[in-house]
Amino acid sequence: MLTNFCGSEDGIFKDDINLHQFGIDCGEVITNAIVQELCSLQPTLTSLDISYSESVTDVGLWAIARHCTNMKILNLKGCTQITNIGLRSLSLRCSELVSLDFTNCSKLDDIGLSTVAGGCWKLERLILRNCVCISDTGVGRVSRACNRLKVLDLHGCVMVGEFGDHALKDIGAFCTDLRELDMTECKHVQDAGLRAVAVGCPLLRVLRLSGCDGVTGAGLRALSKHCRNLEELAIRGAKYLTDPELELLKGDVLSNCLKVLDLGGCVRVTDKGITTLCHSLGQKLLALNLAESCATDMSSKVGG
Repeated sequence: MLTNFCGSEDGIFKDDINLHQFGIDCGEVITNAIVQELCSLQPTLTSLDISYSESVTDVGLWAIARHCTNMKILNLKGCTQITNIGLRSLSLRCSELVSLDFTNCSKLDDIGLSTVAGGCWKLERLILRNCVCISDTGVGRVSRACNRLKVLDLHGCVMVGEFGDHALKDIGAFCTDLRELDMTECKHVQDAGLRAVAVGCPLLRVLRLSGCDGVTGAGLRALSKHCRNLEELAIRGAKYLTDPELELLKGDVLSNCLKVLDLGGCVRVTDKGITTLCHSLGQKLLALNLAESCATDMSSKVGG
């Protein structure tokens, strides 16, 4: 097994190892024992992927923290058995972490995020997709501690924003270097939080808000005024967005940078609004989604 992780010529262990792919290729179940053996033999590991290793528990995280203190990239996607205990060991010893992926980690909650925030201050990329137990409290604590964040993925974190836009306000206040934010299906997001992000994150290039029902023209106005680098905007299903509010894009800063726009499911957007978009964004717009809107063939003629 160990020879799979050696360089082809010199026989030295790689610093970047994908145990997830190894398990698929060899039909091997990745366990705590495998993680422990690997980490003890290769303490210089900087990148490790153990995604969907459901047999790995806090014992495996403890082994990583004990031996691989220079770890920078750790993929824990689908590791449903890890808890706050294992995360505590990471936060105490793995201070070089820049990327963490917790996608579908069902036991991760606000206490777990607070634990991460207690030690992983160099984080630049944090993926929390479908972590349904986290709320504004945990996201706020991470935002305050990890102000180097460039990518934050909260897709499917349905509790975020449930008691107001506290999480977004903290993101805007502390994560000034943020480049990509995904809030898809965070249904409670409102314009106040969106404005905080627009003002506080001027380097934002990608913003996904599909399924955020509360977004209106006021939020779009804030984005159009402050986000001078925004290249991709997804507001699919924004049921309050209307044609007059799309006028905000006319001659605005977004007209110089926006390349991808998703307005699918915006049922109050019609050909008039699409005409405004086409005239203001022109040839810079590379992709436009109008599925399930009120746009007709006339829009396609204007866009052409």
